[in-house]
Amino acid sequence: MLKPRARRQLGVSMVEMMVGVVVGLFVVGGAIYLFVGNLANSRKLLVEARLNQEVRNAADVIARELRRAGYWDYAIAGTVTNSLGASAQPNPNRGITVTSGSDGISYEVSRDVAAARGGCGVAICENTASENDEKFGFRLQSGVLQMNVPALDGAKWRDLTDPNAVTVNSFAITKSETPIDARIVCPTPCAGSSCPTVTVRRYTVQIKATSTTDSAITRSIQEQVRVRNDELAGTCT
Repeated sequence: MLKPRARRQLGVSMVEMMVGVVVGLFVVGGAIYLFVGNLANSRKLLVEARLNQEVRNAADVIARELRRAGYWDYAIAGTVTNSLGASAQPNPNRGITVTSGSDGISYEVSRDVAAARGGCGVAICENTASENDEKFGFRLQSGVLQMNVPALDGAKWRDLTDPNAVTVNSFAITKSETPIDARIVCPTPCAGSSCPTVTVRRYTVQIKATSTTDSAITRSIQEQVRVRNDELAGTCT
């Protein structure tokens, strides 16, 4: 019996090669698609993280700084006459101004150096003047939140957000004031509308921003601020 002659290996046919190439292209294309998708998602996450960080940091700075608005080391002097005969002096830094324009909010914080209480007794150690280096504030200017860093020669506005990363679309501050009768601080009974009152001041800060590199990514934040230095008004009779 004759054995069949072994057939020689001649390689793959053109059809087989084309099928293999097509399958390989599908695999490579799928891998590239997944890689590009992951790259885009990673980029979006980085942009969102940067936007969140910028807006959150700005809100934290505004809240922290606004809480100390109206500080005066000897605020009680605005209510009663002291034992040395000095008349009641209003707190020169008590005012807080909220505007709907680009200035946003402005306030003052006393930066006078108070003498030691042992050296001046109960007299007023700080002055009662409103000075340039005591004026603070925040504003929205051309999509950038700015903070007033005060100096003796006037306002020094500094960027609080990075314009290369964030465009702030809106910056709004809403105030809420609650007056409280404070005539209890008077050494003698006080009657009438001129008696001391304490105004508790709260502010709602709202910031809305968009990523500069991707306008589809937005972020909004709202912060509640309670000013620690209540506003005193009126005098003891």
